[in-house]
Amino acid sequence: MKKSLLFTLAFLTVGLANAQFVALEVEEVPNNGIVPGKTYRVFAKMENQGDIIDAVFAEERNPIEIKSTAKFYQHPKGGALSNEIQRFDVQNDPKLTFDSFFTIGQTDNYNNFVTPFLMDSLAVNKFEQGGTFVTSNSAWFVTPDKRQTMAG
Repeated sequence: MKKSLLFTLAFLTVGLANAQFVALEVEEVPNNGIVPGKTYRVFAKMENQGDIIDAVFAEERNPIEIKSTAKFYQHPKGGALSNEIQRFDVQNDPKLTFDSFFTIGQTDNYNNFVTPFLMDSLAVNKFEQGGTFVTSNSAWFVTPDKRQTMAG
């Protein structure tokens, strides 16, 4: 089972601290056999259009663990964060569309301001090899003035 993660289970932690968070939604995305397995997108459902998510973080008391029963699909030109995925490359290689990554609001590098903060390199390396992402000291964020933080 392959998963393309636009939002992560970490929003459970964020949701407890932010009343705007309602639930996680999981959507299967047809990959038409372009890559093996199934593809999923995980979204944070917010109360209202315009509600803001500006950070996903883990701490010792609230770690993030993202795992799958099979390896995550990782394209050689992909990355752990969506801003590492070049729009030009996606247009020329349909498999890159199904790379597994973390983000806030954007799926490629175009106008994407997602920024890592203390990203646990061991956790990122394991994830980029298709394994489980586990950390208690990582974050990615976008400053609240950027449009990509707002719920659609």
